[in-house]
Amino acid sequence: MTMEGCGPYQIACKLTEQKVLITDAHMAQFDEGVNKNKTFKDPYGWGSSTTATKDKAPNLVKRIGKTTYRVRVHFNTTSKETMNDEMKRMLRNEVTRNGL
Repeated sequence: MTMEGCGPYQIACKLTEQKVLITDAHMAQFDEGVNKNKTFKDPYGWGSSTTATKDKAPNLVKRIGKTTYRVRVHFNTTSKETMNDEMKRMLRNEVTRNGL
Protein backbone atom coordinates (compact mmCIF):
# COMPACT_ATOMS: atom_id res chain seq x y z
CA MET A 1 0.00 0.00 0.00
CA THR A 2 2.92 2.30 0.65
CA MET A 3 4.12 1.76 -2.91
CA GLU A 4 0.67 2.91 -4.05
CA GLY A 5 1.20 6.21 -2.25
CA CYS A 6 -0.82 5.48 0.90
CA GLY A 7 0.34 6.97 4.18
CA PRO A 8 -0.05 5.38 7.64
CA TYR A 9 -3.56 6.78 8.15
CA GLN A 10 -4.85 5.53 4.78
CA ILE A 11 -3.28 2.10 5.38
CA ALA A 12 -4.87 1.90 8.84
CA CYS A 13 -8.30 2.78 7.39
CA LYS A 14 -8.00 0.12 4.67
CA LEU A 15 -6.88 -2.60 7.10
CA THR A 16 -9.75 -1.76 9.47
CA GLU A 17 -12.25 -1.72 6.59
CA GLN A 18 -10.99 -5.10 5.33
CA LYS A 19 -11.29 -6.57 8.86
CA VAL A 20 -7.60 -7.50 9.09
CA LEU A 21 -6.69 -8.41 12.67
CA ILE A 22 -4.25 -6.11 14.44
CA THR A 23 -0.89 -7.78 15.03
CA ASP A 24 -1.45 -8.47 18.75
CA ALA A 25 -4.84 -10.08 18.10
CA HIS A 26 -3.37 -12.17 15.29
CA MET A 27 -0.52 -13.37 17.54
CA ALA A 28 -3.00 -14.16 20.34
CA GLN A 29 -4.82 -16.57 18.01
CA PHE A 30 -1.68 -18.69 18.08
CA ASP A 31 -1.15 -18.26 21.84
CA GLU A 32 1.88 -16.04 21.14
CA GLY A 33 2.95 -12.55 22.12
CA VAL A 34 2.81 -10.53 25.32
CA ASN A 35 -0.91 -9.78 24.86
CA LYS A 36 -2.02 -13.37 24.23
CA ASN A 37 -4.41 -13.32 27.22
CA LYS A 38 -5.77 -9.85 26.53
CA THR A 39 -9.37 -9.22 25.46
CA PHE A 40 -9.23 -6.73 22.60
CA LYS A 41 -11.83 -3.97 22.48
CA ASP A 42 -11.56 -3.87 18.67
CA PRO A 43 -9.31 -6.56 17.19
CA TYR A 44 -9.65 -4.86 13.79
CA GLY A 45 -8.99 -1.33 15.04
CA TRP A 46 -5.81 -0.27 13.27
CA GLY A 47 -4.32 3.14 14.03
CA SER A 48 -1.83 5.15 12.01
CA SER A 49 0.80 4.70 14.72
CA THR A 50 0.35 0.92 14.41
CA THR A 51 1.19 1.01 10.71
CA ALA A 52 4.27 3.24 11.07
CA THR A 53 6.66 1.92 13.69
CA LYS A 54 9.25 4.18 15.25
CA ASP A 55 12.22 2.16 14.07
CA LYS A 56 10.99 2.36 10.47
CA ALA A 57 10.03 6.03 10.59
CA PRO A 58 12.20 8.15 8.30
CA ASN A 59 14.84 10.33 9.92
CA LEU A 60 16.24 13.62 8.73
CA VAL A 61 19.76 14.22 9.99
CA LYS A 62 21.35 17.65 9.61
CA ARG A 63 24.60 18.85 11.16
CA ILE A 64 24.97 22.57 11.76
CA GLY A 65 28.26 23.51 13.38
CA LYS A 66 28.86 21.17 16.31
CA THR A 67 25.17 20.32 16.69
CA THR A 68 23.53 17.37 14.96
CA TYR A 69 19.77 17.59 14.50
CA ARG A 70 17.89 14.31 14.10
CA VAL A 71 14.21 14.64 13.20
CA ARG A 72 11.84 11.66 13.02
CA VAL A 73 8.67 12.03 11.02
CA HIS A 74 5.52 11.06 12.92
CA PHE A 75 1.98 11.41 11.64
CA ASN A 76 -0.50 12.54 14.28
CA THR A 77 -4.02 12.31 12.94
CA THR A 78 -5.59 14.12 15.93
CA SER A 79 -3.28 17.13 16.24
CA LYS A 80 -4.79 20.60 16.20
CA GLU A 81 -1.39 22.23 15.48
CA THR A 82 0.00 22.81 12.04
CA MET A 83 3.51 21.50 11.38
CA ASN A 84 4.76 25.10 11.35
CA ASP A 85 3.19 25.85 14.75
CA GLU A 86 4.56 22.61 16.19
CA MET A 87 8.11 23.36 15.00
CA LYS A 88 7.93 26.87 16.49
CA ARG A 89 6.70 25.44 19.81
CA MET A 90 9.47 22.84 19.89
CA LEU A 91 12.14 25.47 19.18
CA ARG A 92 10.75 27.77 21.90
CA ASN A 93 10.81 24.88 24.39
CA GLU A 94 14.39 23.99 23.42
CA VAL A 95 15.57 27.59 23.83
CA THR A 96 13.81 27.86 27.21
CA ARG A 97 15.19 24.54 28.43
CA ASN A 98 18.77 25.39 27.45
CA GLY A 99 18.58 28.99 28.67
CA LEU A 100 19.60 30.46 25.31
